[in-house]
Amino acid sequence: MKTEMEVSVHHLLSRKMINARCVRHSTQLNRPVISQPRNLIPLPLKKDDAQTIKSVCRQAPFGHGDKTLVDTSVCNTWELDASKFELGNPEWLNFFDKMVQDTAVGLGLNEVLAKPHKLLLYEPGSFFKPHKDSEKEQGMVGTLIICLPSQHEGGDVHLSFGSQFKHFSTAPASKFDLTSISWFSDVTHEVTKLTSGYRLVLTYKLFIRGNSFISASTARDKTEHLRALLDKWKSQSWQPDRIIYPLSHLYTKTSICLANMKGRDRGVTHSLNKICSEIGFYFMLAHATHVRTGGDDYGDYDEESEEYTNLTSVYTPLGVQVASDVTIGDNEILGYNINKEEPDSEDEGEFTGNENMAPTFRYHKTVVVLVLKDRLRKYLEKFVGFTVSAQKSQNDHLTEMVLQDLANNRDDAYTEQAAAGFVDNVLRCSTEPQEQTVRLISKWALELDSIAMFRTCVQATYAPLGPRAPTGDRCPHYVYAKAVSDELSSHLRAHYDGKEYTIDWDYWLKDLVQANNKATEFDAFCTIFKSSARHEPLVESFAAWAVPIGDKKLASQTIWTLSDEKYLFRVLITRNADSEWVLQSFLPTVVPRFHRSLVWTFLRGITAGRFGPFKNSKELYKCIIEHGKEDLSLYGNDILEQERGQIGFHSSHFISTYTINTHHDDVDHQTTCKRFFRMIKESYIHGAEQEALGLLEQSCQRLIEERQVWSSLSVYHLMSNFLEPFVILLETSNVPPVPAIRQFFEVVLQDVVHQPIMTLPVQLMGWAHEKVFCTSLPNCSPCQSLNAFLENPQQQIWHFPAAKYLRQHVERQLTDSIYSLQTIKIRQPHTLVVTKLGTHYDKSLRDWQQKAQQISHSIRGLRRDYMKSLLGEEKYNALVMIGQPEQRNVGTTGQINGNYAQTDTKRRRIWE
Repeated sequence: MKTEMEVSVHHLLSRKMINARCVRHSTQLNRPVISQPRNLIPLPLKKDDAQTIKSVCRQAPFGHGDKTLVDTSVCNTWELDASKFELGNPEWLNFFDKMVQDTAVGLGLNEVLAKPHKLLLYEPGSFFKPHKDSEKEQGMVGTLIICLPSQHEGGDVHLSFGSQFKHFSTAPASKFDLTSISWFSDVTHEVTKLTSGYRLVLTYKLFIRGNSFISASTARDKTEHLRALLDKWKSQSWQPDRIIYPLSHLYTKTSICLANMKGRDRGVTHSLNKICSEIGFYFMLAHATHVRTGGDDYGDYDEESEEYTNLTSVYTPLGVQVASDVTIGDNEILGYNINKEEPDSEDEGEFTGNENMAPTFRYHKTVVVLVLKDRLRKYLEKFVGFTVSAQKSQNDHLTEMVLQDLANNRDDAYTEQAAAGFVDNVLRCSTEPQEQTVRLISKWALELDSIAMFRTCVQATYAPLGPRAPTGDRCPHYVYAKAVSDELSSHLRAHYDGKEYTIDWDYWLKDLVQANNKATEFDAFCTIFKSSARHEPLVESFAAWAVPIGDKKLASQTIWTLSDEKYLFRVLITRNADSEWVLQSFLPTVVPRFHRSLVWTFLRGITAGRFGPFKNSKELYKCIIEHGKEDLSLYGNDILEQERGQIGFHSSHFISTYTINTHHDDVDHQTTCKRFFRMIKESYIHGAEQEALGLLEQSCQRLIEERQVWSSLSVYHLMSNFLEPFVILLETSNVPPVPAIRQFFEVVLQDVVHQPIMTLPVQLMGWAHEKVFCTSLPNCSPCQSLNAFLENPQQQIWHFPAAKYLRQHVERQLTDSIYSLQTIKIRQPHTLVVTKLGTHYDKSLRDWQQKAQQISHSIRGLRRDYMKSLLGEEKYNALVMIGQPEQRNVGTTGQINGNYAQTDTKRRRIWE
């Protein structure tokens, strides 16, 4: 249900009518004379002259979609392009100008421009079925035809617009007089069949000249009433945030703009546009589409019917698209009843299988959209994907509209507040604005002295719209910083020339100062601003303010990530001459606050020389290890990392592939373990042996404590990705066999590597076997009987008469080859016979030996002198060499039948 206020607005604006005009011009003096290169045709038209004209004409085509067709069943007439003839009467132009003025008044326009288009010749039998004139040029609003003196019968013009119709006949005045008919482009028109004579018609394309308003309009006369209604609407928070009003005419994408409005649409739209901005609304135009699927000729709709309405495209008053696919309610368009409309297009249903698909009807309308200024943010495009560039463009155009409106209402507090809120949403939207938009916002904010809006732009230079950029290749949103810096420096030079020392920099940039953990972004902004200013007094004033703030940010930052690496190295390079400050203040302060991934790359930057050589690299290296040892030491999850695509984390730190593959020299050191091994090796090369040994001891102790994290790894993974390269590192670096390292290898070999062979197979008494565990039922009676048989050292054969599903359940518990199964089908129920083959211990022993051989083969890479000296000979033989187990005879030396013959590896199954 629409509110009372919606109804009032609708009643004030609504009054639809078909805009068309037909005028008879009785004059002998001002008839045109048609001049063709070889012919001069006087009027009224004679039959011979008609044939002469026809001889130079072509069959008239018509438009169908994006095609131009010739089909005499649709359009049967002849045409001559305006460039191929002239009107010879010198008095014609003055007469024609007066006719065009009258046409403008008749259509409700002040002034129009008429451009010659065609000369049409209708002969007996000619006609043109109902159609709309295509808007052949941008800005075309209508058509003017002039029927020249040529006696004929038939050829009437039928006009229709929605449910309204008008009929005009040119025949009565055709013998001596002219008849002019004009209509708007979206009016459907038809020329009925010519029954006799010839009908000769000049056609013109009509354009609106300048920014003229209609001279009289009901909507404009009631502007003050409308202003009061809309102002009241805005003050009531429970009202909808937009008003959608249908226009009388349809406008194409190329013609939809305020300047091209036709008839009473022009009065309504110009009146609304004039008052909307002043009272808190944005004025926009839109194409609305109502889609109805299903139904029949009687208006009934089945359960599969679907109906919805959306604004397919939304435009500024200048015709620039700013939004698309905005969903609206079916009854949201004021005064629009879909049941009184005829569909503009239809997709016929298709046959699919045994049923046909319902047809889809589309109803099109051009509408005015009035949006409360503080609600416009809903129209921002926030989607990403292949259309992201188009979405950015729409957002940028919408921003331009808002800023232009702000410029027109710069003293209105509500407009400024709404614009600032909208801009804030633009800059934080997931569809990032273009650099030019940020520049435009900054420019207008400074010009209008809107400090809130300008500070939002400043925030965009350090507050990424999405997750913080992990790479240090460039400052996040560098282009935004450049745009803001350019506009601010230009503004300050214009207003503070010669008074640079009086600039209150905190007033402009306090958000950048107060932003936490943004030292890198602050430094980048300062660098960019200095390059933008290019005015020494301004740069000096800025530097005097910025340098102490930069030092404070450096000291107070609580977390440093990979994006900060270049900035930190720049600080280190520029101040490395002060060794005491670097080693006792800078590194001890920042390194403990490094993200783990940054510790690795920063340490690597010292040794690899990516930022140039450091004369004191040894001292720097030791200092970084000392203060970053918590992150440099290994954690249990580090062993779980795969070569690519896996994730490792520890404590509150989270490391993903993007933080690992940051620098080109880390291609062969993608996992934390590999980077750790490289660091230990380089530490011994650079004289940091004690620091490296401390990291090794801490890592080994931590890995022992966290062995539950990595103990489930396969021996192959553990050996290839960690243990073997670890041992090679220890041996080649001559790392002393300290207790922590020894204890780690003992634990990893005993508790992890040897775990599958820790328990030796046991030979049970007589025919006893291990019992089975039923996963189907907690108290399964068949399995309880089966286990009684299996654990009985005296029983070799068991008979189990039961239904088939119970027998199959028991068989599923006996999949090993140490049993023979037989089904006896003599009586019901059939009987399952289970026989112990006496090969239980032999098979268990073979399985154990096979596992031992596999483990022995897997850890062959540990058979090195370093491991022997680390573990001692006894433990080395037991844990690395893996000797054969002694036979344990805890039961009888054989089964009852004493048969130890080699058996088939498959379980025996006998059917009878």
